[in-house]
Amino acid sequence: MTEIEYNNLPERVKAIVETYDDNENLYEECHRIKIELEHIGWTCDYDLSGEIFDVRKKLKIESGTHPHFTNILESFANAMTIGTKPKER
Repeated sequence: MTEIEYNNLPERVKAIVETYDDNENLYEECHRIKIELEHIGWTCDYDLSGEIFDVRKKLKIESGTHPHFTNILESFANAMTIGTKPKER
């Protein structure tokens, strides 16, 4: 993450990112940071080297709560049920 990207983050997000401890397993630290960010409606990506990037506000579709996403999942689940047809809308 660049300094400019970091400086544009809200203070509560920065506070979580700043808890990163490079004396720990870096990959596990990134996973912990991501979980903490998700608790406040944010998320991030990270790589195997322990680098956090793309810190962003979590979209509803990422959390699976977007209504169109839910409808698609329901239709797929119904279609996969053996011996039944998908629900007609």
